[in-house]
Amino acid sequence: MNARPPFWIALLLVVGFTAWRLELFAQPIELGSGARYVPRRVNGVMLHLVFFDEAKTALRVLANPGRQSEKQLDAWGREHKALAVCNGGYFEVGKREPSGLEIAAGMRSGTFLNRGEYGGSFIVRNGKAELVWDLEFRDDPKITEMVQCSPWLVSDGKPWSPPSDGKPEPKNARTFILIDGAGHWAMGTAQEVGLRELARLLTTPGAIPEFPVKRALNLDGGPSTGLWFKTADGRENLDKPGWIVRNGIAVLSR
Repeated sequence: MNARPPFWIALLLVVGFTAWRLELFAQPIELGSGARYVPRRVNGVMLHLVFFDEAKTALRVLANPGRQSEKQLDAWGREHKALAVCNGGYFEVGKREPSGLEIAAGMRSGTFLNRGEYGGSFIVRNGKAELVWDLEFRDDPKITEMVQCSPWLVSDGKPWSPPSDGKPEPKNARTFILIDGAGHWAMGTAQEVGLRELARLLTTPGAIPEFPVKRALNLDGGPSTGLWFKTADGRENLDKPGWIVRNGIAVLSR
């Protein structure tokens, strides 16, 4: 992040004999409309989290439909007066076409891909945001925003990611979005973490003390990983993706 919080604290918590570590760095930074940025390190994994409440905020999918109008996360954020923006779903880099169905402000691109029990989507239907499995998705003209991605990380409060193939799990930058099913959300990024490791981390008691994580979906990672937010006092912070992404998810004030 370009800007550091005004002051820092460190807290080490060891639970039972599992020896997992929760290291909290800094108090939350207010973004407005109840949203807040929280940097946190758990088991050595650095998380950058933006928490928000659907009663005070709205979610939108923003898209880069062509090379003539490509924008980075910060340009999107300023244009739409957003509180925060993270990168979205997978895409074909050369063509900048979405991998799966994308709906941005009602405009549709791509085709729905059923990735089975590990695929999912972020959608907004009738103004209400949801995370849905591919297997439970039903298309609807009332869906105005949508990003497909995979794998699913958390289902019903439990890790839900593809099983190990016996090989060491690749560690990479990740972007993800999560909910408690009661109107509370977070989007975030993590550095150098495996997908199964991230799924376990998000469901570790105390790792996300703000609310119990009921569902979580992995978004595009690696060089696509990025997060922009603007503080309540007007400071912008950008963790810039390594390239221009196809789409992003924006948090706006209602």
